[in-house]
Amino acid sequence: MKFGKKILNAGDASSALCDSSLWLDYKLMKKLLKTFKPEDSETKDEHAIKSNPDERRFFTILKHELQKVEEGFLRLQGFHASRLLHVLQTTAKEAKEEDLLDLHLKFLLLQNYAVLNYVGFTKILKKHDKVTGFSTKDQFLLKLVDDQQFSRHEGLQDVIELFNRFMVSLNKGSSDSRELCAALEILKSGSRRVRTPKRYRTDSLGGAPGEEPVPKRLVSGQGKNLDTLCQAAEIATSRV
Repeated sequence: MKFGKKILNAGDASSALCDSSLWLDYKLMKKLLKTFKPEDSETKDEHAIKSNPDERRFFTILKHELQKVEEGFLRLQGFHASRLLHVLQTTAKEAKEEDLLDLHLKFLLLQNYAVLNYVGFTKILKKHDKVTGFSTKDQFLLKLVDDQQFSRHEGLQDVIELFNRFMVSLNKGSSDSRELCAALEILKSGSRRVRTPKRYRTDSLGGAPGEEPVPKRLVSGQGKNLDTLCQAAEIATSRV
């Protein structure tokens, strides 16, 4: 199965976690690459990328896809960490077991969300470099993608491991959740920090001084028409 189909199916299958619009729009980014005009210049340096309107549109939209995925991850992580903490503090056994099973699934789906979106950014950058001849993948991953919390998700991995152990011990009659609760508090605290690259914030989050506000649909996943998105990207890059 091709990756585009795989990530699309994963988004649909994760409807219990979030709307599919929160995932990287891999199909949109591939479609955008098909609009690239042939590049006559033999120079493939950073200046050539910045002066190329196709490149500027592509990376503006890709950066907003990155912001959308990161913010989605942090909000989902914080929300479900809070939910699990609340459930662990309840005493109604039947309701607790049902909620625990549901939340266990949510955390596993969130881990899948993090992993597949990271792979998606890697693959679309590789495809971009193949189409254009530029070498951008490693630099973009290192400077932007690898710094996002969904890329590393160590805290989420720790919680899932402790959650698995807790569920096993619960089946054996033990219910000590102190270690899991401590990890959840850390996860919840970290999820409050929604980090947004300074030059790529939307109008709803507050733009950088002197920066043209970028239409929210670039980040929210609304307005999938490619011409509309390209026009929005032109606004975003007009003052870069």
